Amino acid sequence: ITHKWMKPGIYYVKVIAIDKYGMVSKWSEPLVVEINGPDGKNGFKEEKWALGHVYTIYLDHQHTQELIKTIKKGGVVVSAVAALIAAIAAAYGIPLDPVTAAKIAVAIISLGAATLDLMDRGRGVYLKIYMLEILGTPVYPIASYIWSQ
Repeated sequence: ITHKWMKPGIYYVKVIAIDKYGMVSKWSEPLVVEINGPDGKNGFKEEKWALGHVYTIYLDHQHTQELIKTIKKGGVVVSAVAALIAAIAAAYGIPLDPVTAAKIAVAIISLGAATLDLMDRGRGVYLKIYMLEILGTPVYPIASYIWSQ
């Protein structure tokens, strides 16, 4: 059985099995499936986490390459990357304060231009940033994983 999602989002998939005699299994545990928009479009999602927030960022190929060039160029890299992330978040109705945007930028920059370029494959990248917070203030970002679209 196959299924195609038409809209980006988080979906929970459960399955059952039916054998040739009609015996039915129990429902499986849910599998969490995160779907990006078609053709690797940009996206941004914010979730609460026990120790802070989790930010999921989808960057299309064009924005990934723009990010790579910015990192390679040097200079005011954190500000430039933070502005890009804040703009994508705002487009998804999630306002980011400058401190949080800068900390997310630091986590992304720490991955390095070479890693981002390797993962891009012409389709963009998917990033998940865990932000540790103390009393509501972001203190330390962790780029937990990255993969291509």
